[in-house]
Amino acid sequence: MSARVIIVDDEPPARERLARMLAEIGGLTIVGEASDGNSALALLNATKPDIAFVDINMPGGSGLDMLRASPPDARPAVVLVTAHIDFAVEALDLDVADYVVKPYTLERLRQACRRAQLLGRPAAPAISWVAARDAGDLVTLLPQDVMAVLAEGNYVRILTQHAGYMVRSTLKQMQERLAGHGFVAVSRSAIVAVRWIERLSRDRHGDGELTLRSGETMRVSRSFRRDVETALQG
Repeated sequence: MSARVIIVDDEPPARERLARMLAEIGGLTIVGEASDGNSALALLNATKPDIAFVDINMPGGSGLDMLRASPPDARPAVVLVTAHIDFAVEALDLDVADYVVKPYTLERLRQACRRAQLLGRPAAPAISWVAARDAGDLVTLLPQDVMAVLAEGNYVRILTQHAGYMVRSTLKQMQERLAGHGFVAVSRSAIVAVRWIERLSRDRHGDGELTLRSGETMRVSRSFRRDVETALQG
């Protein structure tokens, strides 16, 4: 069964290009298009789509304004498609499925469709993602991409197997974002994905040291060691 889709963008060429690429991906039926926030909200209520591809900067209310005006329990999976990378934090608060920056490739759009369809399945847990910048580009990381998150002042450093990313956020916000995805606190300034832990050692002072599957090591505060042990034992 194909997913029902709406496209919201004030630029006709952008809507046409997106429609062509969605047709190439397949498994999607476009049930409506809108060119501004107000008409998009009416379209959303009238068609009740599975996925909404939404631009941000539009006349008659932005894409984010439209989403805020839509009750969360009636909101479809949303993919923001925009030329602007400055709204990622607000997008996270609205639990959008993905944040695609123009110009995008067919493969990047296909990835967004997969995430949106997972998010729209009633039996599936909500998909969290984290937006980070890499040399000026916006990248999105799924929970399974993340090995650890470390607090560094007003930022957190997100470690993946191949790279590290600085994100303006608090560790508490990241814990809430990644809740239910297998992360455990190892100190007041770090959380680690349990699936990435290879070994937990203990020293004579009662503190611990984690060895990650990537080979990196991290200290475990004494007061957090038991929680880590419990998480490892399932």
